Amino acid sequence: MDEYRQRSHPFRDADEGLHGFQIWLNMPAKDKMRPARYQDTSETVNPEVSNNTGATLRALAGDWAFAGQAEISAPVQGLAGEAAIADLMLNPDAIAELQLKRHEFVGLYLYQGGYRAHGALCNEHTSGDPAGDR
Repeated sequence: MDEYRQRSHPFRDADEGLHGFQIWLNMPAKDKMRPARYQDTSETVNPEVSNNTGATLRALAGDWAFAGQAEISAPVQGLAGEAAIADLMLNPDAIAELQLKRHEFVGLYLYQGGYRAHGALCNEHTSGDPAGDR
């Protein structure tokens, strides 16, 4: 088991609310009995990168390539299955193109707003693979 802790910003606009997520990753069999690791990232700033259309990617875990810029690394590394987690923030009409290896799965949980993919509108509190059939 791996445990990571990150403190949220205590001063937020009351209308914005507070978001908390619990993410479970299946570990490869070879890693299931390894000793637990703990990492406190509450004092660490997660790196961000933005593009010119109004999309910003905040790296929470793993490594990310975004907006044609150099790869950024989150403070949390070494998750099961080389998982990477990010917070992708989009302004209206923003476009985000993530540079991913073809064999990786991309899961999306939309917690605020909406987006359009393959002609379909997806609203908040939906999840799935944003690429659909690749």
